[in-house]
Amino acid sequence: MQPMDKILIADDDPALRSLLRLVAQRAGFAVDLASNGHEAIEKIAANDYIIAVVDLMMPKMNGYELVDRIAKLKVRPAVLVVTAMTDTFLPRLDGNIVHSIIRKPFDIDMVTAVLTELAAAVRSSGSEGEESTGTGNVIEFRGPAC
Repeated sequence: MQPMDKILIADDDPALRSLLRLVAQRAGFAVDLASNGHEAIEKIAANDYIIAVVDLMMPKMNGYELVDRIAKLKVRPAVLVVTAMTDTFLPRLDGNIVHSIIRKPFDIDMVTAVLTELAAAVRSSGSEGEESTGTGNVIEFRGPAC
């Protein structure tokens, strides 16, 4: 990871936002937060993020709508979805925009590894900020069984 790669965490749960921020900061990322999709898209339009961590269930603009809006941007971050949603809703996500899906509850070490690997992949492919940042193949990570 290059010094201070910048990411956005968009989640309406303040405790989860704080936890994800702490995990990302410990991994060496500069972190901005958004509590809903409208706030997130405004920040994405105004900043150069390498990754946007997006919850699917948020007020004002849900994560599906946010991913659709990100897809229309010329300069956009890689998208990492963090969700507790069932499999039936996940096929709606565009694999050309969404790189990975992490299921709640999740393992903190797994989140760190996914963020670090995704940042490295985006930088090495040179796709940060270009029109196509996805691989077309969404990678799903599941947390520990409850």
